[in-house]
Amino acid sequence: MSTPKETAALEKLLEHGVIGALDLHFARFLATLAVVPPDAALAAALLSRSVGEGHTCLDLRETAGGELGDGILRCPPLAAWEESLRRSELVGEPGEAKPLILDGSHRLYLERYHRYERTLAQEILERVRAGNADVTGGRLREALGGLFPGASAGPEPDMQALAALTAAMKRFCVISGGPGSGKTTTVAAILKLLNAVDPHKPLRIALTAPTGKAASRLGEAMQQAGGAPLEGRTVHRLLRELASFRAADPDVVVVDEVSMADLSLMSRLMDAVPRKSRVIWLGDKDQLSSVEAGAVLGDVCGASERVGCSAEHAAAVRGITGWPALRSEAPAESAPDPSGEPPAALRDCIVLLDKSYRFSGAGGIGASAAAVRRGDAAGALRALSSSPDAAFCEYREAERFSREFGGRVNQAYARFAAARSPEEALSLLERFRVLCALRRGPYGAEALNRRIERLLAQEGRLAPYHRWYSHRPVLVVRNDYGMRLFNGDVGIVFPSNRDAARLAAFFPDGRGGLREIPPVMLPEHETVFAMTVHKSQGSEYDEVLFLLPPQPSEVLSRELVYTALTRARARVEVWGKKDVFTWAVDRPILRNSGLREALWGPGLRVPAGLPT
Repeated sequence: MSTPKETAALEKLLEHGVIGALDLHFARFLATLAVVPPDAALAAALLSRSVGEGHTCLDLRETAGGELGDGILRCPPLAAWEESLRRSELVGEPGEAKPLILDGSHRLYLERYHRYERTLAQEILERVRAGNADVTGGRLREALGGLFPGASAGPEPDMQALAALTAAMKRFCVISGGPGSGKTTTVAAILKLLNAVDPHKPLRIALTAPTGKAASRLGEAMQQAGGAPLEGRTVHRLLRELASFRAADPDVVVVDEVSMADLSLMSRLMDAVPRKSRVIWLGDKDQLSSVEAGAVLGDVCGASERVGCSAEHAAAVRGITGWPALRSEAPAESAPDPSGEPPAALRDCIVLLDKSYRFSGAGGIGASAAAVRRGDAAGALRALSSSPDAAFCEYREAERFSREFGGRVNQAYARFAAARSPEEALSLLERFRVLCALRRGPYGAEALNRRIERLLAQEGRLAPYHRWYSHRPVLVVRNDYGMRLFNGDVGIVFPSNRDAARLAAFFPDGRGGLREIPPVMLPEHETVFAMTVHKSQGSEYDEVLFLLPPQPSEVLSRELVYTALTRARARVEVWGKKDVFTWAVDRPILRNSGLREALWGPGLRVPAGLPT
């Protein structure tokens, strides 16, 4: 570190929780590589903290000139801070091989994250600039009419049909929509459409997702939607296959649950997929982002709701389908990016499915989720309190919470605890789930799982006196390719079919049955009566009890509440305090990134705010 005084200042920031131990160590590590000016050491520590919080960079404008830690340290003015950084041997401009990169928009990056952003933006824009894929309009029109016979009947285009058509026309397509909006059904139709356009060339299709669980469910969902039997694989596995050169390049790559994917993963994937391949992203841009750095799906969809499609795309769609004209005007604030690429050309590749086939507009789940998306906490509370499929249960006393929670748990798990087979137990387990905002603490998933075990034991329903007991639900938290178990897979402990005196863990085999695994062979796992909202992504349950902590927490956000509500298929209950619920809905996750600007041009930046 440059001086003992600066070291002491950063240590005080650590003591007051402004930075973490890893952030201080990172600043000190840089000082071992070269002389680091004090202002650069401070920026490095704050950058490390920003990446840990999910940002891909530190926006110097948000902290320049401000105080940190109740006046412990004042950040330099912006111009002086950037001048100090540029004098450092460790800070370079975009394209330089330096540990830190300072771009022209006042953003400081770790070099690898700047490289990931530039690579991903370049791969997307190159596919956008390539124009329409080589498809025959007549065949496309005929095949589309067979798959969506009523698509041209209404005054507005059928969005699922438009998504299918867009994916057929473009090398890159993003389909975003909430649960029940028909994303998987649409992709099954896309693959049928592409096969129909060129029936003499069987498509090589790769289905992939960030987690093993999501990848497996994508393959299963495609078959249920009438698609060909295809195996889903994790993005990491697909990357290994693409790098091996043993398999032929895929014609179509379908990536599901993109909201869960971080910047590094999506940058490496798009760089590895040949540009001649079609790439289709699926996800819900309003869901929680990855726990790692970046908010890729949100950045790519960034201005899509405000920017009309290009006139060329509108004319091409109308020429094939005869549908009503698409909105093709581009608002003035959507200026072209510095490369000259109009945002509307990217908008051509993005389809937002806004109709839910699962939730009615009058239902509590759909109405409350829509209100949360708008940031309307009062409207969400009204929907939760006035619909038969939703409820808001306000608790203020710990004793009352314990009593009412115990009654609800016993009611929900009574049939599950009485299940006579692992098949029945797993089926009943998926009907109800407790979701927690936090992992640790008295209202976190770890404590709630222990509490539920005790409650069911007190009623004589379970005997959780050893690590392994019958009816223990387990959640895999680490991939094990050898055992074909992946992060997010849920199984049940039950007496073995081979020896009833022994216990075994049963997991779905992907073919409608269960496979039996000795408990000692399970990868890292945990009990799963309750789970965090983050862990629940990609899953759905008949009924959900979403538990808020009694006090506001930095973990709470609008996206977390939306994700929790939309895990429920039939009924959702929110337990907590209205002021905490409102506080969460009022806090959208806004991550600092240069990806949105690289894709959509300047003027679309949303300040994220770095807590001080």
